[in-house]
Amino acid sequence: PVFYMLEIREIWDTSIYMTDYTEGMLSHTVPFGELVPGKSYIWRVRVADSSDWIEVQNIAWSEWLNFTMSQTLK
Repeated sequence: PVFYMLEIREIWDTSIYMTDYTEGMLSHTVPFGELVPGKSYIWRVRVADSSDWIEVQNIAWSEWLNFTMSQTLK
């Protein structure tokens, strides 16, 4: 199995949101209020072969990608 973890940071700042490892994660919805309208962020995904740190044998991070939230949320 393959497990994924999503991390979101403010640009050049500390992590503001991170998921647990989730097996087979193909999408994720960030809870309302975690991200600020109009603000820019960076995100990446970690991929591992286990959700247990002791059992992990293979792990990799994606490159950082950026996005900007819409000014208004509906």
